[in-house]
Amino acid sequence: MEGVNIVEVSDYLMLEMRETIDVDFNFCPMWIQFHNLPLEALAKKNVERIAKAVGKVEMIESPVLNNRILRTFARARVIIDMKKPLVVGFWVPRPGLSRIWITVKYEKLQSYCFSCGRMGHESRLFNEEEVLLHDSPREKNCGPWLGVPSIRTWVDALVYCDEDWKAEED
Repeated sequence: MEGVNIVEVSDYLMLEMRETIDVDFNFCPMWIQFHNLPLEALAKKNVERIAKAVGKVEMIESPVLNNRILRTFARARVIIDMKKPLVVGFWVPRPGLSRIWITVKYEKLQSYCFSCGRMGHESRLFNEEEVLLHDSPREKNCGPWLGVPSIRTWVDALVYCDEDWKAEED
């Protein structure tokens, strides 16, 4: 193999890489679920708009496939900024109606702090002074309810979010 040296050490093969790759561990792609969406909001462009409130949208699972609603919630794969607290939900205005609270759930959510809402540490390792220097105090709105198990993705319903697909009609 060109560019890689293979060194045998006892029962192990060691690969010596000549080139390094910079990886930014401050960002993490995750599948996110949006619950309590009204039926009129279940359109691709609405799901992308809602998902942008959480992070950079990689793709969405179209809520409607073959004129059928796939789920009772919307899903999107979003790049999460690990330095910021997780978004637990947000209010969405509706023309002529009262606003509605959209709950955000994170698939395969592992280690995160119920105190500050950030990923990467748990509440027992939480340093309140450090967080209060950077953020205003938060209500206790983080808990185990933010994480949900992963579900099967409808491959036929995936929509990759780039500028090209926006020109298509729903």
